Amino acid sequence: MVVAPSKIIINSNVNAENYKLKNDNDNTIKAIIGYPLAEGDVVDEDPSDIVMTISIGDDVISTIEAFSLRYCYVDDNLIVEFDRSAVVRELLSGEVLGWVDVEVAGSFNVVDADGVVAAHEIYEIATILVSDPQSAK
Repeated sequence: MVVAPSKIIINSNVNAENYKLKNDNDNTIKAIIGYPLAEGDVVDEDPSDIVMTISIGDDVISTIEAFSLRYCYVDDNLIVEFDRSAVVRELLSGEVLGWVDVEVAGSFNVVDADGVVAAHEIYEIATILVSDPQSAK
């Protein structure tokens, strides 16, 4: 799994208002997961059972629900999106800086060529860097 961005600057000027005004093109954190499907399979793009858990070692900082799930049929990747503002709020409330573990887990449905729906599970872990340039001053 790749998390994009892999470095989160918590005091950057990204918020819902900027996003609505198109001052920033993307207000999400994406988990990009290689996930090949059989030919003819289609992902049901319902993210309701997928969460991101942020932790340092065994200490869980926060769990955030996904708001978008897409599948790239060209690259065979699941793309799970999380609200960047919500993630940053949680990082700020926990005063988290440095390297943190990010776990994306849950289930989603895949419909095969015959119309049969099957639940698929994901569990992926990555590490991201949380930075606050103000704290270095």
